[in-house]
Formats: sequence, structure tokens, C-alpha cells
Amino acid sequence: MKSDVFQSRLRVKFAKCICTSCKEEGCELRLGSLSKHGLIIIDADKYRECHGFKERLCDYILFYLKGSSSVAVVELKGGLVKAEEARQQIKNGSKVAAQITESHKVSNFLPILLHGRGVTRLETKTLKSKKAKVRFQGKDYMIIIERCGSQLSEIIRKYPTS
Repeated sequence: MKSDVFQSRLRVKFAKCICTSCKEEGCELRLGSLSKHGLIIIDADKYRECHGFKERLCDYILFYLKGSSSVAVVELKGGLVKAEEARQQIKNGSKVAAQITESHKVSNFLPILLHGRGVTRLETKTLKSKKAKVRFQGKDYMIIIERCGSQLSEIIRKYPTS
């Protein structure tokens, strides 16, 4: 499916779930200079309400459809990180993103955890283990761990997955 058709379909189907920023409890993913025209952000709390999703879910699912298609599932943790909880939220976000994209081929997939107060060595080790990988469109991805306030364009540049 062409990106512009896919983008239009997302804007219509998820109109009640779309937001313009990624901020939670003192933690933010900065969107910077990314084109607002090509970026669709789904607030996962609103998605849960509108679609009756019962499980834990990441905070945001982003679709950047300018040039090559990128999808990011984002969990924001301003406080201490519980690795297994964050992994499950990101994993469920990946499942939802895969359902939303259906047959639309995605070039870059980014499972992102942003933290504010730090991640202990044990939590980092847990998140970087093979068991913590996240599946999307038939591939496994390591969770990207960055600090709150990180720039999305920098994360896309730093972690190319295509």
C-alpha cells in the first residue's frame, strides 16, 4: 500500500486516538524538525479506550511516513524502570502496531524505552537479553534504551533497522 493512502487510512480510522506530542510524567520524546505532515502519533491510552484493548500497552505508537516508512512504539518512564513491565508494554505495542500496519511494509521499526531517573544494571541486562527482543512483521528487534528528552530523528539515525 502506498504511504499516502496508508497515512490517510490511519488518520480516518484512528482519528479519536491521534495526538501531537509524546509526553508523560516529566518524560518526553522530542519530535523536533520531523514533518508534522508525515507523522501520526497514536496515544495508546486513547487507543485502549476506543478499541477495548485490555492488556498493558506502551504510551505511544508513531508512524513516520515521509520517505521510507518508520514505526516506533514508545514507552516513557520518568521514574524507575521495571524491565519486565516495560518490555511487556513495548511488546504489546508492537503487536498493535503490526495489526495496524497489516500488509503495509515498514522499513524501520523502533521499540523505544525512554527513561528519566536511570535504569539499573540488572534492569538494563534484562532489557538487552535475547528474551527481551520484540517481534514486528516477522523480525526480532532489541529494545532501544535512551534518556528522556531524546530526539526522534536522532534515534532513527542512530538505530537504522532496514
